[in-house]
Amino acid sequence: MAPKTILVFGATGRQGGACIDALLTLQDHFIIRTLVRHPNGPAAAKLKDCGVEVAQGDLNEPESITRALDGVYGVFLITPFTKREVLQGANVIDAAFQAGVRYLVFTSAAGATSPSGRKFSGYNNKYLIEEKIRAKSWADGFTVIRPGLFFENVEMLGPLIRGSITTVFPGGHKLPLISVYDIGRFASQCFLDPPSFAGKEVTLVSEVLTGAELAQHITYVSGQPWKYSQVLPTRALKVLVPSAAPLLDFVISGDAGAVPYDPIYLHQVIPDLESFKSWCDRKGLAIKLYKLPTYAYGKALKDRAFGWTGMVKV
Repeated sequence: MAPKTILVFGATGRQGGACIDALLTLQDHFIIRTLVRHPNGPAAAKLKDCGVEVAQGDLNEPESITRALDGVYGVFLITPFTKREVLQGANVIDAAFQAGVRYLVFTSAAGATSPSGRKFSGYNNKYLIEEKIRAKSWADGFTVIRPGLFFENVEMLGPLIRGSITTVFPGGHKLPLISVYDIGRFASQCFLDPPSFAGKEVTLVSEVLTGAELAQHITYVSGQPWKYSQVLPTRALKVLVPSAAPLLDFVISGDAGAVPYDPIYLHQVIPDLESFKSWCDRKGLAIKLYKLPTYAYGKALKDRAFGWTGMVKV
């Protein structure tokens, strides 16, 4: 059987990159293509070196999306948290359907179907895009995956001293968590066997842990004492960053930690689904943290790509 061409959006981001990494292990089955704004840039060069086809385009330019869809069987769609997110998602969905794309995988968010979660605009946007996908009759169907927050954010959030994890969330509240690596692996299985996944809407969560429990796990794997703290009191965060208030409420209410998911099914698809401890082992986190005199990732709190909702960066 001839390889199928898969167009992966967000290839230079976490989830799109993880999808490409997973598909590259299945190169006998797939031709991988991506859409980037700067096809001659260093990120695009790395993709080309891996055998990925690189097309120039932009989510705001439907014509460029249509060009990139030529001969494409399936699409992996990830949309950025922006004011234009729903429009950008619609641009891809409409172009893909008109181009005859047979199968689409959309990565949404674990809070997108929760009434309290949808009060956060980022999650509501994901839900609206899901609705646009469901309204189309895709030849081989579609799959919606709803990842939790990322283990990887432990590497990216402050503070500046070793021994402490800081996020915007209070440490005693449960967070649904998943490895980005496993998001990519799950998506690749969808493309490998569309009939088994078509029509499914799957919450991707490996563990539900509090911030304090994350710190306890790192203490265990590193042999060094770690603690968890909130960057600012919740009330102050809501005043300083009003857009983050619904997300904070979603976590504090307990709704985030109560997002339904099926661990048995997820382990059937990915038998070695990563726990936080196994993720730490794979990343060599204990060694990395032990050698560093400071927790060097604290600067990410100032990164505009994260803002104050860094735990949901795509």
